[in-house]
Amino acid sequence: MTDDAMEEDENSQSEIGQIEEINETKENNKLEKRGITYQIAKNKGLTPHRKKEQRNPRVKHRNKFRKAKVRRKGAVREVRNELRRYGGEISGIKATVTKSIKLKS
Repeated sequence: MTDDAMEEDENSQSEIGQIEEINETKENNKLEKRGITYQIAKNKGLTPHRKKEQRNPRVKHRNKFRKAKVRRKGAVREVRNELRRYGGEISGIKATVTKSIKLKS
């Protein structure tokens, strides 16, 4: 090999080495989270501490719906399906028994 060919070969190897180093640094940068800037921190302003539930809208609305269902159960009776036909009173109707309250006037 001539001197020119050897120099070209060395240059191409050094370029390949530099490209590999750049790729490694890019991969390392992707793994690390980017810190916030001064402008981002100032723009956020003063915010009160919030529960974890409040920070996740999906969970917040799921719990909100669950609570609304519980409140509705207190106001509206749940529909019950008929298991068998109504057969009347089991003991029959007794004329002597009064199950009402007399109103005081």
